[in-house]
Amino acid sequence: MTEKESDKIQWGCLAVGRSGRAEVAVDETLCGNRWEMAVEFPQSYVRFAIPSPSVPIQLCDFLRCHRNKDTTGEQDLGSVGSANVSIIKDDEHLDRFFICVLADNGAVRLPIAGEDVADLMIALEQANADLEQ
Repeated sequence: MTEKESDKIQWGCLAVGRSGRAEVAVDETLCGNRWEMAVEFPQSYVRFAIPSPSVPIQLCDFLRCHRNKDTTGEQDLGSVGSANVSIIKDDEHLDRFFICVLADNGAVRLPIAGEDVADLMIALEQANADLEQ
């Protein structure tokens, strides 16, 4: 898709959730064939394409399954261009996760820990409630 074509895409807000320092937004093209999700904290922001609007539900389930447990895991969330976006459960701290953006030539890891994990889960649940309507 060329830059001119991408400029013509119109987006609308499909779902949103906020709790404490966390905010989640899911946007959809007006023709309903593409979705993007944003996860924001005061210190970080990431926006990425998602394969379906069920990703916030899957992310919330992943956090619930791994939070405060001595487990590790990873779940794909979507992409930024050709870079893969995933959530990884930290193997050193029970309450820490990383949102990772991994490209062929580099990576970015955004940590989420402590109360921010709880806030993110509540924000995701709120967004999921919007998606169910």
